[in-house]
Amino acid sequence: MSGRIILVRHAQAMTRDLVRWPNDSNRPLAPEGMREFERAARGLCMLLEEKGKIISSPCKRARQTADILRSVWSGGSVPALWKELNPEAEPTDFLERLEKENFRGDVVAFGHEPHLSRFVGLAVSGEPLSVVKFYKGGAVAIEFAQQPRPGGARLLWALPRRQLMLLGKRRSSRKHRGHDD
Repeated sequence: MSGRIILVRHAQAMTRDLVRWPNDSNRPLAPEGMREFERAARGLCMLLEEKGKIISSPCKRARQTADILRSVWSGGSVPALWKELNPEAEPTDFLERLEKENFRGDVVAFGHEPHLSRFVGLAVSGEPLSVVKFYKGGAVAIEFAQQPRPGGARLLWALPRRQLMLLGKRRSSRKHRGHDD
């Protein structure tokens, strides 16, 4: 695989509560997180290729965030669940899995902090150190010129959720004025 990987931190989740969710992987998105990410997802679509692959951590909050993107990105696949995107996974595990895949188009990966920022560090510098800040519902794009390997990527852009929401608002207003691009 060579190409762009867009990494997205899950949207705002419900507050941790061991009584309601003894297993934190079952904790869902908060209603506000769902609403805000739907608007952010519309903006993210403006930055994506026509077709691509969606992958997600198996945790409920990441899966729900991925499903929101899928609902607004007509070219996105049904999200595939990758254990390599779990919060406790090592960034090297995710990189090794990407090396084995043969994707066409963008790959949009939904996960957690600090895993995602450590993965970006591994991809661009060769060391699994946080080099970017991921906000909930925010996205970072990197690109591998060849097969994924430590230090083989370049950082393309990093946008917090609010910036993506502004892009989505711009997209909606252009459609309402008769521009569909």
